Amino acid sequence: MELIQVCTDAGDPETARRELRALVEAGETHPAARKRLLTLTQDGSPPDAPPDVSVEPAYAWFLRGPGPD
Repeated sequence: MELIQVCTDAGDPETARRELRALVEAGETHPAARKRLLTLTQDGSPPDAPPDVSVEPAYAWFLRGPGPD
């Protein structure tokens, strides 16, 4: 299971907090799920993310295809 949050630009600290909080809260309900935050570009990545949250640009995730990281 994977929890995916999508945000155009999580570079702003307030936006990053909101987006990451949603993943963390969902992870409490689904503790075995991997958590992923997809952004439009690498520049849109949050400055700090919890170690259990993968952050990457959506294009990289799409190009990689299904399967584990």
